[in-house]
Amino acid sequence: MNDIEITIALLYKKKGRSELTEKEFVFSASMDYRWFTPKGAQKLLEIGLQSDLLELKDELVIPTFDHSSINIPSDFKPSQDIIKAKVLPKGLLFQIVDMISKEKDLSRQDIMASINKKQEAMGIDIEAAALVVANDMDLDISDHIDMVEQEIKARHSN
Repeated sequence: MNDIEITIALLYKKKGRSELTEKEFVFSASMDYRWFTPKGAQKLLEIGLQSDLLELKDELVIPTFDHSSINIPSDFKPSQDIIKAKVLPKGLLFQIVDMISKEKDLSRQDIMASINKKQEAMGIDIEAAALVVANDMDLDISDHIDMVEQEIKARHSN
């Protein structure tokens, strides 16, 4: 998990809800918890939406991953650097999640919950866990294996 995912998970855990309006999201990250300025909190929202960690549904902001299963260090406080980071294009993980969602008609949140459980149980990278979940659902993962392998190698060589 990266700091943006942890920050989003923490926000929703502190609010005790799984959906917020855009206004509630920005207000909470800026005024309630004083993590960011209102502009910074808006940037966090934009980063979350653009990197597919959050989705807008009926004017509500909803995490696309199981935020309740994220283990957050007790001393975690979001860094200002996370809102300065480049917005990542839709990552390989979410490409796999979208494939599962489309083929099996499951919500992204349910799929991410399964992936997170598999990752924790097996102690593997999240993309590999996504492939295992897809394979367990009898989906063809052959197009994704090489990309996942390359992404994991690149991450671990840094």
